Amino acid sequence: MVGIDSPGGLELASRLTAAENGPGVVTFGFSTSADWRLTEVSIKGRGSSAVLVGPGGVEYALDLRTVGGHQLLNAAAAVITLHVLGQHCGQAVEQLRYFDGVVRRMTPAFEAGGVRVYDSYAHHPDEVRADLAAARSVAGEQGRMITVFQPSGPSRLTVFGWEFGKALAGSDEVVVTGSAQRFAVAGLETLSARIDAAGGTCRHVEPDRAEAAVLAASLARPGDVLVLMGPGDIAEAGQVLRSALGDTVGTAV
Repeated sequence: MVGIDSPGGLELASRLTAAENGPGVVTFGFSTSADWRLTEVSIKGRGSSAVLVGPGGVEYALDLRTVGGHQLLNAAAAVITLHVLGQHCGQAVEQLRYFDGVVRRMTPAFEAGGVRVYDSYAHHPDEVRADLAAARSVAGEQGRMITVFQPSGPSRLTVFGWEFGKALAGSDEVVVTGSAQRFAVAGLETLSARIDAAGGTCRHVEPDRAEAAVLAASLARPGDVLVLMGPGDIAEAGQVLRSALGDTVGTAV
């Protein structure tokens, strides 16, 4: 089973299909050319929904508590796997309605001062894009998106630095912070510059995660969505952020 929404996935599916004595290939995604495709997609508030349409007119209504197109793709992959194996999918589809997601995968953390806070483990540019797209859908047309990003390590920044900059530029405001691996400030400042070069806004580079949370709170206003993002200990700044939002929200300009 191969997702074909990306050029790489589409190429892989084509190569596998063309290979002599290759495996059977089932494709899925939002693409109209997929064997199984997601239609009637709705992503808002605290959930996502879509209709999964398969060969022969088979349909499953997916209704999730998790937010984001990537969450719908994950759910679709699970249902399609069961279908291909000849299993009854109705119960699985029903249980997906009550699944609250995986911890730190765009998990709703709390709301304070009218700002909704999410926790994200994203540590690869594609994951950053996916979670920020989900956050954008939650924020809607009126709210803004603020991200506190903690990279996983210097080596990953070296390899993906420009892609991280492009991905994080999708946020209205970014605060870059350090990690347990004790980033050199210069490395964080390089990432900040790359975010700005990609058309984003990174006003603050703060190695201390608690101070970074306070800075992010100073940028927030009611209706915004704030994401604590990264695989390190950034989630532990949540309590500081909650207090800071209560004190500062509404005063930012």
